[in-house]
Amino acid sequence: MVRRFVPMNCPHPAAFICVISSELTQIFKSWYMIFFQLPVVPELLLTAFRASLFRWVFQRPGLKEEDAKAYLYLYRHRNDLTGPINYYRSMIDPDTMGQEGIVVKVPTLLIWGGEDRFLNISMAHQSAKWAENFTLGLIPEASHWVQQDAPHNVNRKIREFLEKV
Repeated sequence: MVRRFVPMNCPHPAAFICVISSELTQIFKSWYMIFFQLPVVPELLLTAFRASLFRWVFQRPGLKEEDAKAYLYLYRHRNDLTGPINYYRSMIDPDTMGQEGIVVKVPTLLIWGGEDRFLNISMAHQSAKWAENFTLGLIPEASHWVQQDAPHNVNRKIREFLEKV
């Protein structure tokens, strides 16, 4: 049984639907989710041209060269990307989109990087509507990959949260 929940730069699905259907900036940021619905094509393009599109996705201030090389090594074949891309393919499901959001009953700490270029921060604020005991742990200088960008701050926020609840 889950007693506490700590997602990172991952809004509640209902908050995501609410924001993407009402904020034009989020629609533009989420273009890749539509692109990822195509079979095979995203995998081919992300690994083509010396993985330049893949490099762009992961590029951010503070990314160490050895970490970038590790990502490229991990996802060097097109089939290596199918699992991660399927995460996005499953998000756009006509059978579940638009359904009422399920309320999270356990204490929740949503850690959010303030420099996320893929998700509007309004998603983090909207997520509070679907959690009974919600805390937003904003790390202003971090990107979408908050746990890699600011591991010490993330760990501190988690420790403080766990000590409180």
